[in-house]
Amino acid sequence: MLSEPFECTQGVKQGCVLSPVLFSLYINDLPGYLPGGVIIGDNKINILMYADDLVLLADSQADLQLMIDAFSSYCCTWGLEVNLSKTKVMVFRECARIPANSSWNFDGIEIGIVNTYKYLEVLLNYNLSYKKHLGEKLKTAKNAICSTWSKYIMNPKISVSRKLKIFETAANAILFYAAQVWGYKEYEKVEKLFSFFIKKMLFLPTNTPNYALYLETNMCSQCSKTLALHFSYIRKILLLPDNRLPHILAKEICRREISWFKEWKQICEKSMSLLLFPLFKICLSITIPSYKQ
Repeated sequence: MLSEPFECTQGVKQGCVLSPVLFSLYINDLPGYLPGGVIIGDNKINILMYADDLVLLADSQADLQLMIDAFSSYCCTWGLEVNLSKTKVMVFRECARIPANSSWNFDGIEIGIVNTYKYLEVLLNYNLSYKKHLGEKLKTAKNAICSTWSKYIMNPKISVSRKLKIFETAANAILFYAAQVWGYKEYEKVEKLFSFFIKKMLFLPTNTPNYALYLETNMCSQCSKTLALHFSYIRKILLLPDNRLPHILAKEICRREISWFKEWKQICEKSMSLLLFPLFKICLSITIPSYKQ
């Protein structure tokens, strides 16, 4: 049965495929409207835009307030509304404390300051640590294992190899989320999930050391898997065009030898791995042609 036709004189119908395209066109000039920003290499980045999520970037308290005021003016001009209940300020820093006079407001309404914020399903922390993010994902992954426990994991008719496949599908897919970003470091929580699963499946004592699990199952550590995901991602963004933001950021990290690039060097120096070192040199040659190998 068909409903009666009706005119759509404003906006689009819910779920219309034109909606995200029109919204992107509508706010396309926003970056040029905003002052401030942070310097990355030779570029000034003042905003990150993904769907209807916007992140303003500034390197000082005063600049951020100026950007918020400009954004407020932009919204007033074009009839946009901001969800202030989800709008927060995060100050990335080394110590837990921030200056007592730190405050920001949007049209006179104070914006809350937080130490953690979930952005694109990644729990960001003020000190750039991913431990809280992984702790949250670990709980979710364990629940995924438990939900399949009685029907699949405890079924003697299902082979160990298939059970491990279930583990990778149901658990690692959850825990490894965004490993392309944080996977260059070894986290105890990541290894804990694997040991939890193997000990349960093989009815092993809880104090069984991890090295024994790897020897008996002939499996590599979870860290090596996340490191592979991270390497693959960095390799891809280093091959992007020079004007792409991920490429610009990765190139600057390599130039300054900080973050994951610093970790790469330490890994190579400690292990002299035949697998890691060539990839490391490839990335160096892509980003820093004058680098002396």
